[in-house]
Amino acid sequence: MYTRIVHVGDLPLYFGNSSSSKGNLIHFDELMTPEDVAGLIQVALDPGKNVEGVMVNGDAVHNFSMLMRSVHFLKAAGGAVFNTEGNLLLIRRLGKWDLPKGKFEDEETDEECAMREVEEECAVRGLQIKHKLPDTYHMYSINGQWNLKKTIWFKMSTSDWQNYKPQTEEDIDEIRWVRLDVLDVEKLDTYATIRYLLRAL
Repeated sequence: MYTRIVHVGDLPLYFGNSSSSKGNLIHFDELMTPEDVAGLIQVALDPGKNVEGVMVNGDAVHNFSMLMRSVHFLKAAGGAVFNTEGNLLLIRRLGKWDLPKGKFEDEETDEECAMREVEEECAVRGLQIKHKLPDTYHMYSINGQWNLKKTIWFKMSTSDWQNYKPQTEEDIDEIRWVRLDVLDVEKLDTYATIRYLLRAL
């Protein structure tokens, strides 16, 4: 059973016990050194055809800890926001559909960061946190440095949403409220982590 999923692009890396895994997975040995982490990333970048993910075998806590020590770790928070009509807020950032989220400011709690980011990126007020959603993890490279970002998510409701406005300085050009029951999550032009989260709503 896996305990964490880290996405590299659209490919999931599963950390856990391969004995209960399903699907067409590449199996990778336990992470013992930074060189092992570099090898895992290389496998994730070029997995071959018809591969559904990579299973990192062994102690999931140890392997994930080794991954975190070998890359730059970042933390963000955001929200899946529903209005009074029961519709979900989606933003379009840099051509892909996304949910509002962002990095922490000094001494913010998880909830404070998530609500501030929704307000700043969408001009949506009257937010209330309903409950926590699954965390997501994804990796990306900037100037040769691999980054691992953890995003903490909350399901939220809003009673003050009609005057929404995209924060264009954050590359958001559209906000759309959608009915979740008609949203085709699998065909949505979005990121693997967002698709994973939407399936959990």
